[in-house]
Amino acid sequence: MVLNEVPVSEPYVIVAESFSTPLAIQFAGKNPPNLEGLVLSAGFATSPVRGALQWLSPIMAPLLAHFPVCGIGAKIMVPGSMDPGSALARMRAAIAAVEPEIMMDRVRSVVECNALEELRKIKVPVLYLQATRDFLVNPVCLEEMRRVKPEIEVVVMDGPHVILQLMPRQAAEIIAGFVRRL
Repeated sequence: MVLNEVPVSEPYVIVAESFSTPLAIQFAGKNPPNLEGLVLSAGFATSPVRGALQWLSPIMAPLLAHFPVCGIGAKIMVPGSMDPGSALARMRAAIAAVEPEIMMDRVRSVVECNALEELRKIKVPVLYLQATRDFLVNPVCLEEMRRVKPEIEVVVMDGPHVILQLMPRQAAEIIAGFVRRL
């Protein structure tokens, strides 16, 4: 449980990316003591799966147990070379290491996600890092979040979904600036 891992007597900021952002929103929505801010990177509070795909996802999710999604998923998150050691090759290996049943559960969780009410309850400043070439999280997700919490600070970064991994220095500078202003 996240609550057992946060400092009890020191201020802290939560940084969450992609799939972990609804969990971070749910946690921050409880306004725990010493939480000073929340950073969401390429994240969502409602399902980023839209249209017919959202309707088909519950039907398609069980197929993930029999279909190698590591190449497709990695290419969507990290465009680029498949050379050994490349970011794409590392992402592909990481996805391949996830059990298909866990991948199915993740798809279900994403499709059913709705943390807007918890987002509304957050009292600390929120920074959102938006990737310009994010092919997983629809920009509509950020629009929905800002309808609930218009004061969310947004920084747009020219990169793919996994900007924390592929643009670590730039992301760290932006996050450090946000933390200094708290």
